[in-house]
Amino acid sequence: MTKKLAYLGLDVHKKTYTGALNRIDKSSFEFEKTFSSNIPKVVKIIKELAKEYDLRTCYEAGGLHTE
Repeated sequence: MTKKLAYLGLDVHKKTYTGALNRIDKSSFEFEKTFSSNIPKVVKIIKELAKEYDLRTCYEAGGLHTE
């Protein structure tokens, strides 16, 4: 089985991450989900997606807040 190329973007926050998956052969997002920032859970999600997709990933993180 040939995996489909897909881009996974992660918007990273202290308590949650939002992930969006976009397949290269589609013009719309495959999915967009918000989940907890629990690192083992994030790794599990990425591993599950990697079974089906040839992933390219990136993340966006904001600046340091000192409040």
